[in-house]
Amino acid sequence: MKLIGIIAKDLFGLFVDDGSLAIAVLVCVGLVAALLKSGVASSALCGLLFIVGLAALLIENVWRTARK
Repeated sequence: MKLIGIIAKDLFGLFVDDGSLAIAVLVCVGLVAALLKSGVASSALCGLLFIVGLAALLIENVWRTARK
């Protein structure tokens, strides 16, 4: 049973290296989806916000990791 836990933890670590980045990406996706679904923003604007938001999150994460 302990072996299954270790394997599951390693497998999870392959896909989610930084938990804060994963949560931030999910928040970004949720916000953009909410804007699109509510009709507040056009699909083109939502696409732009999505791309810029994810790029900003990635740059911030790389910068924070490099400072360590």
